[in-house]
Amino acid sequence: MSSLVEDLITDTLELKKAVRETDSVARYSDSALFFLTTNKITDKIPGKLSDFLGKANPRLSLINTDRTSSQLKNSGAMRLIRQKDVVSEILQYWKQIDETNITLERYLSYRNAAREINFKLFLLPLVYERVLLQERDLARQLRVIDQDPKKWDELTNLVAISGQICRLSHLNNLNKQYQMATTLIELIKKEYHLE
Repeated sequence: MSSLVEDLITDTLELKKAVRETDSVARYSDSALFFLTTNKITDKIPGKLSDFLGKANPRLSLINTDRTSSQLKNSGAMRLIRQKDVVSEILQYWKQIDETNITLERYLSYRNAAREINFKLFLLPLVYERVLLQERDLARQLRVIDQDPKKWDELTNLVAISGQICRLSHLNNLNKQYQMATTLIELIKKEYHLE
């Protein structure tokens, strides 16, 4: 139980970080969407759109510490836990991890599709050159490869849905998992008299 508490504490730190990053994605997707829906695409776009898109579609991750839970699941040690309320909370927490991973995977699938379209719509080398030089000139213009409105609309849809997944489902699941982890920590500490 002491080992499980340690794992849960590590999880809470990871979850706090994931909440911050997911909230940032939701905010930047709003900025990217505003730009995409209010500007006509010509042969050049401001570098700030690329900056918005990059921050609206980062590769999110979540690492759950399963050192102790793997042992409990694989060795049949769950039956050794006498406190039924602890068993119930552990099982609910594991189920929530699955739910959170589902929304993360949904976000990543839309995010990856948006990234693929980015590569076909505008020229990226200048973006990476700026990052390498740590230059923040977001007014710099990037050359558009394809002005097809349908493709830009597809990008807009992908940014919108990935932002919505973050704002609604994923952020909710992360917060729920965080609450469950903190509740489980307190319950285990109380039931097993841990400090």
